[in-house]
Order: sequence, then structure tokens, then C-alpha cells
Amino acid sequence: MEEPAEPIDGLVSRSELARLAGVGRPTVTHWAGRHPGFPRPVVSEGVEHLPLAQVLRWLDGRGIPERSLIPSEGETTGTTYADRVRRRWLHDVPPTAPHIGSGQTSPSAAGRDLDELFGPLAKRVTGTGDLRDYLTTLVCLFFLSRHARAEWAELQDRVNEAAADEADPGPLLRVIGEAADRVLPRHSLTPGMRAVLGRLRPESANDVQRVFRICGELDGEALRPLLDQFERWSGQGDDIVTPRAVARLMARIVRPDNGERCHDPFHRHGEMLAAVAETNRDLTLTGEYPDGGMQRLAGMSTILLGAPATLTDGTAAPWDRPGGPSPRADVVLTNPPFNHRSGATRRRPDEAWPFGPPPKGSDNYAWLQHTAESLRPGGRAGVIMPSGAAVSQDRQEQAIRRMMIEEGALTTLVVLPAQLFAQTRIAVHAWILTAPTGTCDEVLLIDARRMGTRVGDQRVLSEQETEAITECYRAWKDGASDYEQRLAGAGRALAVTAERLRKQDHSLNLADYLDDVPDPTAGGTELHTPYPARSLEPLVDRTHDADRKVASLRVERNAVSGDRVTRPLGELCEIQAGPSHALLKRAEPAADGVPVVIPRHLRDRRVVAVEPELLSSASADRLRKFTLRAGDVLYTRTGTVGPTALVTKEQHDWLFGTNLTRLRRRADAPDLDMAYLLAFLSLPSARRWVLERAGMTTAIPSINTRTLGRLSIHLPPLAEQQRISRALLDMDEQITAHRALADAAEHTRTALAEHLVSGLATLL
Repeated sequence: MEEPAEPIDGLVSRSELARLAGVGRPTVTHWAGRHPGFPRPVVSEGVEHLPLAQVLRWLDGRGIPERSLIPSEGETTGTTYADRVRRRWLHDVPPTAPHIGSGQTSPSAAGRDLDELFGPLAKRVTGTGDLRDYLTTLVCLFFLSRHARAEWAELQDRVNEAAADEADPGPLLRVIGEAADRVLPRHSLTPGMRAVLGRLRPESANDVQRVFRICGELDGEALRPLLDQFERWSGQGDDIVTPRAVARLMARIVRPDNGERCHDPFHRHGEMLAAVAETNRDLTLTGEYPDGGMQRLAGMSTILLGAPATLTDGTAAPWDRPGGPSPRADVVLTNPPFNHRSGATRRRPDEAWPFGPPPKGSDNYAWLQHTAESLRPGGRAGVIMPSGAAVSQDRQEQAIRRMMIEEGALTTLVVLPAQLFAQTRIAVHAWILTAPTGTCDEVLLIDARRMGTRVGDQRVLSEQETEAITECYRAWKDGASDYEQRLAGAGRALAVTAERLRKQDHSLNLADYLDDVPDPTAGGTELHTPYPARSLEPLVDRTHDADRKVASLRVERNAVSGDRVTRPLGELCEIQAGPSHALLKRAEPAADGVPVVIPRHLRDRRVVAVEPELLSSASADRLRKFTLRAGDVLYTRTGTVGPTALVTKEQHDWLFGTNLTRLRRRADAPDLDMAYLLAFLSLPSARRWVLERAGMTTAIPSINTRTLGRLSIHLPPLAEQQRISRALLDMDEQITAHRALADAAEHTRTALAEHLVSGLATLL
């Protein structure tokens, strides 16, 4: 890989280095802590940064493992982490990246500014108003600072003057709103920001000044996280935000060509239009929406993203427009409201519907028909629909679905993973349509339900998964027989002929076209001989080893209890409660981030975290106060008070959540063994002590750090503590080994049944 033409001598935070290198934040901490040659950080404006040029020289000697290479980015065997960082730095980081003494805002500083905008400052400025009005205000200020420089400079003086005089913030907001309403019509956007700002109830002009200043200082990259916040704070129904990953997938599948017109008849926040513009800038973008406020927001957003769109007033039932949709578009992408009943379907004559009148109780099939009608010959469309639409048993919807298939209007159905939307759990499908051709050869059904990574309360499609679905669709369109293989085992795909569709009453459920009798060999479990003993052999050996260790324990009862020293827990350990819900809520989730331990992960005095929530490296850096080290003890402090766990090397540099407390041995308490403390805190008597003091002031049992710190710990000599902890850890291993054996035995029993029923195995 070629060296850049100019030397790279900027500064990066550890979180930014992790992003550029494509590794987790803990990996950078490991590099810095375990390798003496790793460059030392420098301090710029009170913030630690790493000198990138030195880091690159160090990373030149670290090759990327084969399994971690990204072929789509041109990486091959021998590519180093330095190669990856150089490439991403040159493409992703703006020219104003910080240098020593430059005074430019660092990436970490930008992150802190966004945290401030979304934190307590948001509540102070919003007051009793709506947080969505606050977010709209942020986008408006961002817009004015870039597209109305003269007005922005004048407003800046007014804002600073009001803050200095500690003036009433109400008139100040009106001035900002009026200025915005003068600017918006220049960009064909409907005014109305004065009303939006008028609904805010800020506590002081100083808070308004702070918001104003941050919006003016943030760079263009901050717009994306600002728009993403709408997804987290949006409401239900019409106000819901289409996840960026879903919009991106739809845009990739329809893939507009240069000069084509792309239309969204229900553009929401402009997510679909922005996604399609990312694939091709040489497009004409148009959209409709029945609410002027959302139209204004989408207009500002698309302009800021470099993809201005022509947006017009729409209706809740655009199919009722006299003369039909006009003009028709090459591409239509939309996420219409689900299961709504507009009533307008009654006003259009039954014979005017291209595939049949939809039922009066739902507009789902009205939207599908309107989308197909909106296409020019050869046009294509993507529509998000609730999963029930594909298998609806309503007679009218069945008839419409049959006609759409037979007339060639439906080409593909993608079954998407559940929980893709922040504010609804409804499962959705992507319908890929084309202008009706009059004939149907086959329809492609793609099942992507197993895709996606859980990020907070949502699932997110990765770039690789998006590309896999797109490649599957493209391969099928091109006539390739290996289209399903493009899903790389993460999903299923089947091209169903028109004849098979007719036999199943035009159902769009992929399961209806698979073999009726389950394939016993589908599990793919390797058959061992003798069976099943060989499959369980490693775990049986593990349980035997654990049993032998426990069997070797010898205990005798003392006639008199030995003298024991007691010390308060607070003298032995630093006691740190987990972060507040508000603090965690502001953290940014990430598909490849730092795991967060929560109470349900504490099992058998160990941390067993299956699919933990992941936070971005930048958020983890800001929450470093709540980082875990090997040897810490976690204690459940709220709800089911008492469960504990010992942190191991596997959880080093992870974070812990709100309802947990971290116990870390003090430097002046060398006579404490943390595994012994784990055993002591697990005692029924210790748990009773805590439970008697929990829940005294709140409905939900909770123990605070001060009270927990008063718990007296019986402290034998360190050597005795270590003997006790080793014995009890051996018993914990015995419990864990037997649980694992039981789980494996259940799995093996299922696999054996598959082999016996299929004839792949015979009992001797």
C-alpha cells in the first residue's frame, strides 16, 4: 500500500485511533499498557492525544490477522494496521484535524459537545416543551450557521448581548425564529421556526447561548449523530424514523442511475432521500409529506447532507389525487404509516385501482398500489411494510397480492430482522416493486431475520450484511444460480416460480416453499462413533476434574470459632456505583464496541454475558470511571439485591451498568483476597444484612454505597483467605462444569434424534 504524499502528524484520541484501526477501544488500551514501545500520549488543551505519526510507525510492525481483513477495502494478506489507519485518516478526517498547538476542536471535544447538547442542557432549554422541537431547533441552527452567514453573524451578536444582560430567553427565541423564517423560503422551505422555538421553555439566555455556540462550532460530521438522535427521541406512527441501515439497504437494492428522478411519497425526516443520494449525487430528489414541520426538517437535512430535494405538501392518501400520480418517477422509496385507515380508499372508485380495491380497515395495500402506479416504465421501488401484509388472509388483500404478483409488479420480498426500529418492535419486510410488466416468471424471497447485531434495544444491520443482501438480489437479477450463497450462511433465499406461488395461494412466506417434512440432517452436527459419548467426552472430563478437586477437600469442625478480625468493607475496597440511567442513555451504541455488564450477566458468581449491549469507543472513553479490571467484584445493588461475580481477564476494560456496584481493593488493603471477598458477600448472613437495609426508603430494594461500606467483613490471615477462596472457586467450577455438561447433553440428544430419524445413524 502506497505511503501518503504528505506526512501525517496529527493527534488522535484513543477512541479515534480505535475507530481508524477497526479495533475495540480495549485493544488500544492493551497496546498502550502492555507494549513499552507504544508512543506516549501528549496533552493538548487538557485532553490526552496520541501523536499519530509515531503511532503509525509502531503499527507498521503489526499485521492485521487474516480473519480481520476487510477485502472490500482492498486489504490483503500482509496489510498492517498502519495501512488501514492511513487510508481511513486520509478519507475520513477533515483537513482541520488537530495538530499540536493548533487550537482546533478535537474529535473527542466534538463528542463532548454532542453529549452536552443531548444531556441536561437539552432539558433546561426544552423545559416543558417537546424534545423533538429542541432537535429541530438544533438542525435549524446548524443550517443557519452554514447557509445564512450574514444572518448568523447578526444573531450571534443578539444572543451574546441577551446572555450578558441575563435577559428573558423568550424574546431571544422569537428573534432567532423570525430570522430562520426569512431564510428558509430562499431554499424553497416552508417557514414556521418561530412557532417551533416558541414552544421551548429555556431557563436562561445563557443556556440558549451555549446551544447556539456549539451548533456554530461543530463540523459537518456532527450532523449524522444529530439526525440519529431523532430516531431515539421520535414518537410512534407517522413520526417514527426509518433506521439509517434500513434506508441504506433499500437504496442499494434499487440503485438509481445518473439523472433519474427519485421520489418518496411519505418522506418523514428525509431518511430515504438522504440514503439514495449517498449512492448517487446526480439525481433529482422529490418528496411529499402531509405535515409542513416535517417537510421543513427534511428539507434542511437533505440540503445539509449535500442532496437538496424538492418537497411538496402531500396528503394522508396520495392515491386519491385526481388524475393519479404525476409526474411518475424512475425510483420510489418510502416507509409509509403501517395499518392506518385514512378513509380515502372509499372515495376512489373500485375500478380505478390497478390491482383491486383495498379493504377499508387498512391502507397497506393502498400504499403498495400507489407506489407501483408512481413508477415510469422500467422503474423500481422499495416499500417498507409490516410483516403481516405479506401473509394477510384478508380476501381483498389476497386478491391484490395475487394480481401484483401475476402482473410482475412484485420482484422481491426481504424479511428483515426484528427490533430494527427504536420506537416499535413491529417486524417489517422490504417489498421491491417494478412497473408492472404483465407477466411473472418468479419472485425472490430473502429471509434475513437472523442478521443484525443488537445495539442497545435495537438490532442494526452491518455494512457486510447490507452488502450480502444486495449481492444476493443482484446475482438473482443477473441470472446466477448461486444467489443464496451470497448471504454467506446468514440467511436463506429462494426464487419461487409463478406456478408454485399459485399453488400456495400467492403466499409470500418462504417457509411455504420449503419441504413440508423437516430435513433431519439440516442441523449439520458431526456424527461421532461411538455416539453420543464422544460428543460429551471433553465436558465429562471437565466435570471429572472438577469433582476430583472437590472430593479432595478435607474439612474438620472446630470446637470453638477462631478469633477473626473484622473491618468495614469501605476500608477494604473502593466502592463505585454504576452510571446513572441518564448518563448511559446519552452513550452511543455501536455494533463493534465495548460491552456493558448488567445484573442478568451475573451467574454462579461469574460474569456470563451473552450478546451484551455494546457502546462506542468514544462513549466508553467518557465512561472510563466505570471501567472494570480483572479482580474486581461486582455486586447487584438495585432490584434483586445481592448477586455477585468476580471479574476475570475476559472482562478487563469492559463497563458495568446502572444497577451494579464495583468493589475494587484499596491500595492500602493488601491483606484482602478478592475471591475471598466474593465468597463472603455470597454468604446468606451477608445477604440478609444487606436486604434488611435495602428498600427502607424506596419501593424497589436498593443498597447505596455508604451503607454497603459499613458491612463488616470477617478477615482471617491472607493465606487462610486464599485457601478458602481456592476451595470455593473449585466448587464454583464444579457447578459450572455440570451445568455445561447438562446443556451439552440436551444439545447432543437433539442431534442424536436427528441422525437416528434420518437414517444417518443406527442403534447397535
